[in-house]
Amino acid sequence: MPFADHSPQPLAQPDLSDFLGGKKILIVDDEADIRRLVSLMLSKRGVASVCVRSTDDALDVLREYSDEIGLVLLDLSVPNSEQTPPLERIKQRYPSVPVIVITGLSPSEVTIDSSYSDSVGFLRKPFLPSALYDALGKRRARRDSGGRKRRRQKRNSKDDYGHGPQ
Repeated sequence: MPFADHSPQPLAQPDLSDFLGGKKILIVDDEADIRRLVSLMLSKRGVASVCVRSTDDALDVLREYSDEIGLVLLDLSVPNSEQTPPLERIKQRYPSVPVIVITGLSPSEVTIDSSYSDSVGFLRKPFLPSALYDALGKRRARRDSGGRKRRRQKRNSKDDYGHGPQ
């Protein structure tokens, strides 16, 4: 009688290639290793990305290729030539582009303008690939639900990814 293979199998992660209708994710982070790693995580799930290191570079890409960018992954501490914070600069110019903030700060340390908080997700560094895919899955679910407003959460409670205040 043959032995059954009971070795652990990796969890299946969703194919996200259709997630943005063929659009790319713009990764904005000043750390080259983070940009490369996140880009690799996305490519393994069928999502193309464009990587830049600053807010100004991100705005240049959005200005030139806004119809090709479906989502922005934004580190809040990227170089910025203006007083206005990076997230606000992007949302003021491109309010319909969803953004997922990636930062080492806890949700209670991040202030997000309530006028666009429904189009902004949060992912705390460091994160595993599964957390990135979960964040993208939540963004897809929000998009697929017809844009219904989610209930407002206090920033000092647990965020969508299980992080509480610290």
